Amino acid sequence: MSESITIPAHIEAGTIHLDAPLPTDSERVEVRGYRAGRKDGTALDDLISFLESLPAGIRTKDDIDRQIEEERSSWR
Repeated sequence: MSESITIPAHIEAGTIHLDAPLPTDSERVEVRGYRAGRKDGTALDDLISFLESLPAGIRTKDDIDRQIEEERSSWR
């Protein structure tokens, strides 16, 4: 059975440098990179843009609280 381990590493000028040695019994290595947060149209950015494009609501906090309470009482 294979066991997955994490070896810390860093990137310098596009090259991966391990911060610890690989165990001697390592069978294979798989590298996974993580990108820094970006604003390039990811699904989350699309969702945020959509929500920001919606017009402001006209309901008051009391209106919303009343609706929530009505919904909750119908569950009982």
